[in-house]
Amino acid sequence: MQGGNTVKSFTYDAAGRTTAVTVGNDTTTLAYDYESRIAQITYPNQSTNSFSYNGLDTRVSKVDSTGTRTYLRDGAYVTDPVLSDGAAT
Repeated sequence: MQGGNTVKSFTYDAAGRTTAVTVGNDTTTLAYDYESRIAQITYPNQSTNSFSYNGLDTRVSKVDSTGTRTYLRDGAYVTDPVLSDGAAT
């Protein structure tokens, strides 16, 4: 903290993408794929979210500590996020 305020800082890569956000002593990092889409987020507790996309740059899945969610889509809209065991969320 600085003067009662929490300090937030950002780190960027050569392409200008945010690669880290630090709030106080906690840092969240972001990694990108070859299309500059967020591929992974790592949180201060070291948990991660990983993302996959289709050829239309649409996010189609997310993997985190609770499992894999696949996003069923109707055009641009998510109709149902589905867990890897087939259960709707």
